[in-house]
Amino acid sequence: MIKKAMIVAVLLTVGGSMLAQAPGFAAGGKGKGKAGEMKQLAKLSETLALTDDQKAKIKDIYKAEAPKMMAIRKNTALTPEEKKEQMKPIRKEMRTQIEALLTPEQKLKWAASRHDHKKKGVTAPA
Repeated sequence: MIKKAMIVAVLLTVGGSMLAQAPGFAAGGKGKGKAGEMKQLAKLSETLALTDDQKAKIKDIYKAEAPKMMAIRKNTALTPEEKKEQMKPIRKEMRTQIEALLTPEQKLKWAASRHDHKKKGVTAPA
């Protein structure tokens, strides 16, 4: 019995550390890089019923901003709070660009979705 418990504990420890190192699981489970962008795009697409054209344009927005975000993430001289502050204007610009692509109905849905996420303390997509 003790042997089984120890094996389970070891597997959980090893498995958890592997997940923590996997792309998309860093920083509290928020997706990073291409995997994170695709996850955000998929969620946004599902929430707002995006057209293929909108998806393509939003994907381009993510691609254009990704190098800026990655440079901030990789900057070891910055504290997590400084990184967060430097990312705010980039995220704001991305939201502005994305919102310009949305219909009035989609804008309302997105605003409601962002509001719900803020109430729960979760970061909404882009």
